[in-house]
Amino acid sequence: NNRTGELRVLANNNIRLGYASAAETTSATENYLVANYNGSVDLYYDNSKKFETMSTGAYVEGYLAFPDNGGLKIGSGNDLQIYHNGNHSRILDNGTGKIQLGSDTEVEILNGSFNETMAKFQPNGPVELYYDNSKKFETTSYGTFTSGTHALSGNLDIANDTGKIKLGTSADLEIYHDGNQSIIRDTGTGSLMLQ
Repeated sequence: NNRTGELRVLANNNIRLGYASAAETTSATENYLVANYNGSVDLYYDNSKKFETMSTGAYVEGYLAFPDNGGLKIGSGNDLQIYHNGNHSRILDNGTGKIQLGSDTEVEILNGSFNETMAKFQPNGPVELYYDNSKKFETTSYGTFTSGTHALSGNLDIANDTGKIKLGTSADLEIYHDGNQSIIRDTGTGSLMLQ
């Protein structure tokens, strides 16, 4: 069409663009594009369907490739963006609402090879934090459980008079303040020794 206005390709059925040899006159050997009447529009790569429109949106087979600083923008105001800036991969929320992750099963954060756990989040269960694939911190029904040595750069504050530091398998040693006095209490067997 070398004139102004539209070039229209109209049909009362499906429209199919594809490759056909000189001997083929009725069907394509390889599809490029298929527009189905009252249905989907399909795009192909090497006769393999990669994109299909649907009544609910679109379906993509395979990967979507974006250049650096290109990516997904989601929401009427581009509220959520997922992209790579050339140095870092980013998930950006422009401040409207919250970023929420939802799952009915366990959520894990793993390393890039998917063979080392960094964190786990379990519905109706613990949150776990790892160091070099070794669990170091876990929330429990009674509070928290930690493994290893604890190094503090500040104070260990027990915020009320009912809180205690309990040591030993059966909490044999307690250190606490009852509101009137400070107490070191041996509740187990053996002696209380200060060396």
